[in-house]
Amino acid sequence: MHDEKDIFIYAIAFIIAITLPLILLLNINSFIAIAIALVGYRVLRPHIFEPRFRFKSFIE
Repeated sequence: MHDEKDIFIYAIAFIIAITLPLILLLNINSFIAIAIALVGYRVLRPHIFEPRFRFKSFIE
């Protein structure tokens, strides 16, 4: 079970994992690298991340 804090942490980790190699290895501008990472997360989220997330019920 994942709650909203876990999903936020996964998003940050994904964005950092994509941004740093783009900046350090490919010498892409940091603004463009962050934009690429954000768009990549937005595109991949419904297919890769959301099916694995299950929100904790507040009723439990």
